[in-house]
Amino acid sequence: MVTIKTPDERVMCVDDIRKIATAKLPQIISDFYNDGSTTQVTVRENSSAYSKYRLRARVLVDVSKVDPSTTVLGEKIDFPLCVSPAGLQAMAHPNGELATARACAKRRVHMGISSFANHSVEDIRAAGLAVGPLTNAIQLYTMRDKEMQLRIIHRAEAAGCKAIFLTADSPVLGVRYNEVHNDFRTPDGLNLPMLEKTSEMIRSQTHDDGFTAFNSDSHSWEKEIPWLRKHSKMEIWIKGVLTAEDVHLAVQYGCDGIIVSNHGGRQLDETPATADVLLECAKAANGKIQIHVDGGIRTGTDIFKALALGAQCVWIGRPMIWGLAYNGEAGVTKTLDILYEEFKRCMQLTGCNTIADISIASIGAVVTYIIANVIHEFFLHPLRKYPGPLLSRFTRVPYWIANLTGNQVHHMHQLHSRYGPIVRYGPNDMSYTDSQAWKDIYGHKKDKQDNPKDRRFYPQPDSGVHSLITASKEDHARVRRMFALAFSDRGLKQQEPLFQKYADLMVSKLREFSATEQDLVKILNFTTFDIMAELTFGEPLGLLEGSKYSPWVANIFQAIKAGPVVQMGHYYPLLGYFLKFLAPKKLQEMRRSHAQHTISRVDHRLARGSTQPDLWNLVVTDEGEKKLSLQEMYNNADVFMLAGTETTATLLSGLTFYLLTHPEKMRILVEEIRGGFNSAEEMLFDRLTGLKYLHACIQEGLRMYPPVPSSLLRVAPDQGTIICDGFVPSGTSISVHHTATYRSPKNFRNPNDFVPERWLGAEEYADDLREALQPFHLGPRNCLGQNMAWHEMRLLLAQLLYNFDIELCEESKGWSDQKVFVLWEKKPLLCKLKPVKL
Repeated sequence: MVTIKTPDERVMCVDDIRKIATAKLPQIISDFYNDGSTTQVTVRENSSAYSKYRLRARVLVDVSKVDPSTTVLGEKIDFPLCVSPAGLQAMAHPNGELATARACAKRRVHMGISSFANHSVEDIRAAGLAVGPLTNAIQLYTMRDKEMQLRIIHRAEAAGCKAIFLTADSPVLGVRYNEVHNDFRTPDGLNLPMLEKTSEMIRSQTHDDGFTAFNSDSHSWEKEIPWLRKHSKMEIWIKGVLTAEDVHLAVQYGCDGIIVSNHGGRQLDETPATADVLLECAKAANGKIQIHVDGGIRTGTDIFKALALGAQCVWIGRPMIWGLAYNGEAGVTKTLDILYEEFKRCMQLTGCNTIADISIASIGAVVTYIIANVIHEFFLHPLRKYPGPLLSRFTRVPYWIANLTGNQVHHMHQLHSRYGPIVRYGPNDMSYTDSQAWKDIYGHKKDKQDNPKDRRFYPQPDSGVHSLITASKEDHARVRRMFALAFSDRGLKQQEPLFQKYADLMVSKLREFSATEQDLVKILNFTTFDIMAELTFGEPLGLLEGSKYSPWVANIFQAIKAGPVVQMGHYYPLLGYFLKFLAPKKLQEMRRSHAQHTISRVDHRLARGSTQPDLWNLVVTDEGEKKLSLQEMYNNADVFMLAGTETTATLLSGLTFYLLTHPEKMRILVEEIRGGFNSAEEMLFDRLTGLKYLHACIQEGLRMYPPVPSSLLRVAPDQGTIICDGFVPSGTSISVHHTATYRSPKNFRNPNDFVPERWLGAEEYADDLREALQPFHLGPRNCLGQNMAWHEMRLLLAQLLYNFDIELCEESKGWSDQKVFVLWEKKPLLCKLKPVKL
């Protein structure tokens, strides 16, 4: 016996629904829905483009609990599909958008509402909400009548819409032959309440004339997006994007999302199918903006492929219209059910349990991906105009190799020597040596968002409590104010006896061992660590007295050398995850021990109290603002013990080397120091500031051998930024490279020569760009301790040269040839010291 299937049972796929719907509708209506512009190339390719990609089926994967759900517009939906805003739905079924809304609410699918809807936004929302929860977006065109556009926005927002979908591809209507041939006009009795038009008013015009009367052809990014932001709190999405350039602009103007769409092939014919531009647009989005796609989705596998190509959700227009024409609300529900079931089964057969498992590897599109990537980098990437190595457009590998091998400074200097003051050294990485870049990147922006620190390159605290280095803008300002007094001239004046004590101890130790060769790097490190330890912990580390590094200080040096590996772990989170487990237990224990040592010393200092002027004495007695938390004290103590020690010793070591290899400069400086004081006791902070040649030598030392030799990275903010008159998009890593800047002939004449006179007005160096030297950075996050550093550097160098004649040992003649692992990896600076009889 043959079983006769009902009409609904014979419907197995969306194409079945299309055929039935097309047959039911008058030809003039079906042509309006089904056809596109001119020769309809794009209409055909939209639906066929997905068939070019092949699915990669997986076997023996447990998919018994597959979850196709996702979140769109802040609300969870059962699968990554929403219904597009399509106008004139009452031509397909008398209930039009009301039936669609009920079906969407029933199946937990979001729905876009067209400005050309045949029912009001209020009635559409009410119809859906009567069935269940419903999330809507209102679709807008850029309109000539801004007052009407504003009324639509206010009505939609009041009704509960979550987003504005600005259809930006329609300054004019596409050339639609079917509408001309059929003399298409909106059927009698259909109103456009959102546009405040009755049936009689609409039918007096052709569709083209009516459309042109509403839409503006003078729209622009700078006019429309700020205007919408000003008048609505709804999310702003751009519908109709097909190029990477427009994706970047959407990011630049702060849009919340984009919908890759060619208007169903109804606007400009022979534009690419949406599937064919998804990779390009997803690559450009780079996680900075949500990316959805509308166009050509006919099956559940199409949804899957769209997600594999980079979309986070798909929207359907024609399939919903066909469902509506097929059987009203039930027909739309049937369409959604078919697509849900097909998509879920596709996930199961490809071994994907969640949509997060769907990737480019899920489809046979690797070659396409590579080609799209190449096209994007060469022709579409917003940084494509900037010079740099070809390979660096695609990968950061050359930079990482240089960084991990200690050759980063040399690598970046070479790049700038070859390509100039602006270099793209990675896919989204820019380095500058132009002096203007200091202000553009690190300076305070009065009316614009500052460029935040690139968090991938700064160690984030395990405790979640940040130090001055990693704190947010607000916390940084608060903590900096708390420490400001300790680093002020007034605070330093109170602390001066402590600096003098350790300068005297350094001289005493050098005199004690003057008969043997001395490593000045080690001696200077001992001194600066002892000084900062007493300021930070209220007691010295005893390095000068013991003439050796403590395990705690040795740990600091090991941590610095591991810096490049740690940075890679931040840049590639998966690698960072594995590094935590691969790190030797000894290293992990060393890290814990170091942290505990800091905690113990700070706790001991706070419990003991102190009347001596140190950092905490000046901070904890401040009655103005909220006190620092204990964890903030611990974390900042670590910062001070690095930033206030190794960097100062580095500069003094490097400057001493350059003075020893330039005897005439050394002679002039020694004469200034020894001729300016009758005894070492007279070398007070205030008097040392008057030694002009000493100051010039330190400036030249900072230029030739900057304590921070590479870059401190920032990232372009959400709206992008302007650097050296060139736009840099959001998310780009940006920085000024110290060594490359200071050794650039565009900034300094004879940049590789040690010439302190360039800072004293020497005519030969009058054209030097002195503002290019910013060793302590500038802007609101410049070095808090730079006043202290200057006083300490002047005092220790003056004491050294006042008390000793110094000769560089043969073994250290090539001392400046060093590698960099975050900081310089300094070799011993072996010298012979002869005490001076004064």
